[in-house]
Amino acid sequence: MSTSRTFAYNTGSAIEGTEQVGNLAVGIPTAGFASTGLKWWNGPDEDLGYVVAHQKLSGQAGADGEIAYVGFWRTSALTNESFISLAEKIANQSFTGGTEAKTWLNSNGYWTSYGGGSSTGDYYLLASYSPADNNGEITFPNHNATNYSLNPNTVGQSGYAIYINQFDSTNNDMVTILDQLLGRSGTLTLTQGSNSVTYSFTDNAFSYGGGYNFQYWWDDGMESSPSGAITVTSAASGNFNNVDPITITIT
Repeated sequence: MSTSRTFAYNTGSAIEGTEQVGNLAVGIPTAGFASTGLKWWNGPDEDLGYVVAHQKLSGQAGADGEIAYVGFWRTSALTNESFISLAEKIANQSFTGGTEAKTWLNSNGYWTSYGGGSSTGDYYLLASYSPADNNGEITFPNHNATNYSLNPNTVGQSGYAIYINQFDSTNNDMVTILDQLLGRSGTLTLTQGSNSVTYSFTDNAFSYGGGYNFQYWWDDGMESSPSGAITVTSAASGNFNNVDPITITIT
């Protein structure tokens, strides 16, 4: 299953249900495609790399013969390094990180899938060999040693699980965001301060509930989750701690 979205060249007002970046309308308009009067184009598969969309004022022939005023670039991998490299080529300047690169792109009329998903904060890593039973908890159980892990890079390896509670530490229900882990492929990024890890997951990687109330999880050790369904695409620089908050981003 691929992850993609629709784009249109739009110099008018923003369209309900879409994101407007420069002269690009991104997403599915709630009023329907036909009523907008615009030509909509399907974007590239975002599971294969970060996408940057841009306007093409000169236009080019689309697959159906109509003139497209929207173009795309895509990185070769879902990594910060590949995204920054592409952004630097587009901007012809250097960036210190992905956030700075994304800010420049958006400010200059480019849309990007990098960091374009839904985010939630107020989560903390629990140093415990357990699921994430309480609000605001994330755990990395290590079934190989009957212990816990603080290393986010081990998640997805055999015997290393991940559990995320549905509610954040301030008791907000994050179901709308976390449900994006279910039944679709995408990326999951956990960020703690300047340290972050990004995973790619398949449409059958995560489960919800079962014997774990209000929890989203992948666990091939205790629950026979599919192996290889979640993999690290951008590794963290080291262990997370159980003190500083963690932001969850799903694209």
